[in-house]
Amino acid sequence: MAKNTKKIPFSVLRDEVRRRLGDKGIIKFPSSSNVRIPLPEDIIVSLQRMWLPENRGTTRCFHRYFVLKFHLDTTSAGFVESNYYTFPKATGMLVFPYQMHHLTETSRGGQLRVLLNFTLSKQDEEMLRGLRNKPFRLTDADCRLLLEIVSLTGREDAMIRLRCLIGELLLNLLSENEAAQSVEYSVQVRPVFDYLREHCSDDISVKVLAERFHCSESGLREMFRRETGHTPGAFLKEMRLDKAAKLLRSTGLDIDSIAAQCGFSNRYVFSRAFKNQFDLPPVRFRKEWFEY
Repeated sequence: MAKNTKKIPFSVLRDEVRRRLGDKGIIKFPSSSNVRIPLPEDIIVSLQRMWLPENRGTTRCFHRYFVLKFHLDTTSAGFVESNYYTFPKATGMLVFPYQMHHLTETSRGGQLRVLLNFTLSKQDEEMLRGLRNKPFRLTDADCRLLLEIVSLTGREDAMIRLRCLIGELLLNLLSENEAAQSVEYSVQVRPVFDYLREHCSDDISVKVLAERFHCSESGLREMFRRETGHTPGAFLKEMRLDKAAKLLRSTGLDIDSIAAQCGFSNRYVFSRAFKNQFDLPPVRFRKEWFEY
């Protein structure tokens, strides 16, 4: 038994049962058949202070685990598949198995994060589909559960309790899903963002973007960096590489074709950029993906 556990006198338990029973001989409280609690397995709890660019590309960005991420102090930004998100403090996201994900920006002091890695049954995974690609804000109830989860970290005798707490947290997030908000950009940046997404294979320069959206090149760079943490060119490169990763996973296209479709001048420029980002050359990335 853990130290400093608050003891409940037997008399308190006895009196509560008497109070609920009243003058009846028996009372039954059937549980609802509509409530199912997802129970995770293979749990890994990570407490992190994450910096970039030192950590860029040093971890594999695809695996069989769910990752429930909580960002606790400063703002960071990154991709989940081809979707770009910013994560202010007190926000989080559930990343599903084999979803490509990686940070692209953190504040200068790094970002404090809690990561819960785990696996789920197919039935539980299906139940959580509503959380896919849905950032969320931490509520007081979420914080209480997360605090207890963190306090149990490293305790071998707490695994059953840990499973139940993470399951309850997932149910909370699912019920709060209607209030989950995606990242919203200003009316000035949103059109640029959408244009880059639709034309990431084209030969695009800051000059072309500035002319198209009737602003100066310096103004465009400043506005874009303020809201996304990137210059337009760096953001476009991230988007192209994420598109390339998706094509490597989902098609049989050769490397030259993928490089051309993603806006790279040749396979060598593409392969070098891809390896810098994902720590694997494209051919090996595809091989390891299909071996999982």
